[in-house]
Amino acid sequence: MITPIAERTVLPPRTWDYMLWKDILVAPIITNNTMRTVEFPAGNNWVDWWNMTIVYSGNTTVNYQTTLETFPVFYRQGALLPLQVNNSLADHGDEFSADYITLLAVAPAVSEHEDDEQQRGYTAIREFRKVSQEVHYITARSADRLTKTFTLLASAHPRKLILLVRTADLSAQGLESAIDVSNILEVVDRVNERPLTQVHRWGAFSKGCVAGCFYANPAKSELWVKPFSGLYGVHVDILSKAQQ
Repeated sequence: MITPIAERTVLPPRTWDYMLWKDILVAPIITNNTMRTVEFPAGNNWVDWWNMTIVYSGNTTVNYQTTLETFPVFYRQGALLPLQVNNSLADHGDEFSADYITLLAVAPAVSEHEDDEQQRGYTAIREFRKVSQEVHYITARSADRLTKTFTLLASAHPRKLILLVRTADLSAQGLESAIDVSNILEVVDRVNERPLTQVHRWGAFSKGCVAGCFYANPAKSELWVKPFSGLYGVHVDILSKAQQ
């Protein structure tokens, strides 16, 4: 679960940074200081845990200013993380999320090529002595380049899901966000070929909808979706306008 960034040594390592599984980078504070030099591993971009609009390119080094209440933690850009949310403390939902597994998609980018693994996300939800569920997303741009699609796929399971997509400006990394929250065209359940209903208040999404709805919040660059689930699994397409 925890993999140190530095090589093994009997001497103090060059860095105490470590990976929490494969999608979370932690840079612990080990001195009496709130400024921390962070070296981001190459091969991925990294999104600030505390402000997901901030993205750091891989293979770069920054001086990171933190506070006494927080410490440097970063998501791998494009990751898909399953969360058990029971309250609103981490801003991943609220007490009404407890009956769901929340899937956090971290700043997904639109894919230019079918074999572009960087712009795909995968996770497996495994519980002791219970059937596992495989979940992944893929992104694509239409042939006319006017729209882009974020597709969520999940194997059949009685578990209820919430998809939370947090977007970011990826232009500095030469990428485009897979979803434009301000310009959602439609969200469609492809298993049953029916559109999901858009609600315009958080309470209507959190408390008033069990499944088959979505809530777009451009002010926070996030999209929330409660897909239908059942015998044939989950297949949801989120279509939005592409950059011109």
